[in-house]
Amino acid sequence: MKPIVFTHLNPDLFQYKASIALRKKGCKTIAVCLKKPNSEISSAFDKVISLKLKNLKPKTLLFQLLFKPKTVLSFFYNLFIINPEVAICQAPPHYLSSIFILFFKRKCKAIYFPYDMISTRYKKPEKYNRKIEIIGEKSAFKNCDAIICKTALEEFDLLPEHLKKYIKDKPKLIFHVYPLKELFTSKKEKLSKKDKQIHLVYTGGFRSNTPLYRDIPEYSKEMLNQGFHLHMYCHRDKPTEHDINILTKNRKYIRQLHLAEKFVPIKDFSDELSKYDYGLDAFFFSNISKKGIISGTSKFSSYLEAGLPVIMNKEKKLFSDIIKKNKIGIVTEDYNFKDLKEKIKKADYNKLTKNVLNFREEYSFENNINRLISFINSLAKEDINQAI
Repeated sequence: MKPIVFTHLNPDLFQYKASIALRKKGCKTIAVCLKKPNSEISSAFDKVISLKLKNLKPKTLLFQLLFKPKTVLSFFYNLFIINPEVAICQAPPHYLSSIFILFFKRKCKAIYFPYDMISTRYKKPEKYNRKIEIIGEKSAFKNCDAIICKTALEEFDLLPEHLKKYIKDKPKLIFHVYPLKELFTSKKEKLSKKDKQIHLVYTGGFRSNTPLYRDIPEYSKEMLNQGFHLHMYCHRDKPTEHDINILTKNRKYIRQLHLAEKFVPIKDFSDELSKYDYGLDAFFFSNISKKGIISGTSKFSSYLEAGLPVIMNKEKKLFSDIIKKNKIGIVTEDYNFKDLKEKIKKADYNKLTKNVLNFREEYSFENNINRLISFINSLAKEDINQAI
């Protein structure tokens, strides 16, 4: 098989894990990106083709062109000479995915991986998103050869009719952000063994920076009110002093709120998280979102890698159903998590953690990667048949 190309603004956790799992199967992978990935992310790929930008501001692009022409020429030279099996073009930004799709269609099958679709989430996408992103999503759906979705096929039912027509007969693969076996850990030394208190951990952005979501401080404050310790790893989007003041308006909460100061590498992250009791994967959509919206995040898999039962709200139905069915965590019914303390009290923690260890083996990248390879092979076979 020829190399599998992943395109993005900057390779993310999904691409990192997918590349490792693919290489274990003997596949070669190439990352094509505009920003410069860190060395740990880069190590997951056989090759990285990067424009090495710090951001997408016009003055940054101009600086790179004028003062680092070798980097720019190398990027475009390597982009033109590669001959991939397929290109998996991931968004956001969706306009960038659409550009990569148009470029790679001349070389191979181009797969669109929207990650978070705009038009399945917002009632009025044009009101809350840049016009270039709306156009980019439409172009990507129209010109791609196939689509990867990280939730369920039902998400496509939420697309408006003018986009449904573009994807009706295109191959689709449902492929979640799975946990990676080589990151699995199950540390037994919990902080709760020392202080006899429950420790919850949250990873990811503190704010969504979009009106699509309800703000985290609104409901995390209730967790502190119930006496839980809340540990937050928000390196991408740190809480402001104002946020902290909201959470700790009651001064006794200060000792229960813990904000991680240092960046933790991916290979050490599971071990870092494993000292807590539960992983928090919960967010609520606001009234500007479509009814029946389907969501999924990488947090879920990060907690499984650390051997943690997952706390999730019932609104995230696809994954909360997975939690219920496999008994690997707690699904809360209350909009403000006021039922959480009672649910944790009733839970058999040892049984939950044992179920997590069993479930994650089956629900891993390694156990699902053959589906991605088969999907890629089927697309490549179409090319061969068309050439005959």
